Amino acid sequence: MPSATGPKLPNIILSGSPGTGKSTLSAALVSALPRLRYINVSSEADVRGCRGEYDVELKTWEVDEKKLALSLRKDLEQGGVLLDWIHADFLVPELDDQAHECQEQGQDDMVDLVIQMRADTTSLYDRYKARGYDDTKIQENLDCEIMDEIGDENRDAFDEAKCVVLQGTEKDKEDNVSRVLAWVKAWQTNNESGDDED
Repeated sequence: MPSATGPKLPNIILSGSPGTGKSTLSAALVSALPRLRYINVSSEADVRGCRGEYDVELKTWEVDEKKLALSLRKDLEQGGVLLDWIHADFLVPELDDQAHECQEQGQDDMVDLVIQMRADTTSLYDRYKARGYDDTKIQENLDCEIMDEIGDENRDAFDEAKCVVLQGTEKDKEDNVSRVLAWVKAWQTNNESGDDED
């Protein structure tokens, strides 16, 4: 039966250290694909009651990622979700009762593309200073970027074929949007289910 809303959309996770351009790319993608449902995981953790303890040293709130992963299941089942969060692997938590539930329900298979935004550490340092991060928080984030911890986590949690790295520089902005939109179009072609294209 033809769809009045257009072709279905994939589930995409946009991951990366703070300051790498996740919000910029998210805004551009939502503008280009208005039916894409944007979820900022940090904000959504409050709404869904998934806020954890306050980390005094890093001056930030922790998130109960296992609880959040389970709460996002219905969103992912519907498809067309863009999740913006530092880590993508929270959807496939370490093995425990809740994680078994996620894995048994195929939650890791509900994600179609995992994008990691990267940036050079000099640019990140300047961005962190401008945001007022203290030295401890700056160093932790820079170490994470240097060691590519987020990329390793993504590849451990998801099929490597789903994982893509994009550079969060000013000159790459338009190219990043074009690449993701081209991927979405290819995904729609490969996952047609009888819906008419707009």
